[in-house]
Amino acid sequence: MKDYLTLLFSNLTWKIISLVMAIGLWGLIHLAVIQEDAASRADDGPLASREIQNVPIIVQTSSTDTNRYLISPQVVKVSIQGQWALLDTVDASRIRVVADMTQQTGEDAFAVALEVVVPPEFQFQRCMPQSIRVEKSN
Repeated sequence: MKDYLTLLFSNLTWKIISLVMAIGLWGLIHLAVIQEDAASRADDGPLASREIQNVPIIVQTSSTDTNRYLISPQVVKVSIQGQWALLDTVDASRIRVVADMTQQTGEDAFAVALEVVVPPEFQFQRCMPQSIRVEKSN
């Protein structure tokens, strides 16, 4: 038992210095994480929604498809959500609305669901209309 106590109290100053350094390092890292979390929440700002009018529809066809298509309507209204300070920076050119016709068969008229891609700092809410009418043009 005496050997254990001797071993425990040998180099006591180095052990205390190591313990103080470890606690200081832990405190420094903990403070940095708290400050980073607070800074990221401060950048968020209040959320708001906005409707972007007249977003053009991109018609996507396969490379072997030689048909011409008439779509109705040709533009849509897209609602997005994000930081209100950033909403003013978004216009119709930064939003992609795609009508994918690569899987369509030989019908002359059909409906196609739209796929909407918004910038990563925003959330897509809805698209009006959600689908379009397509007719083959000769």
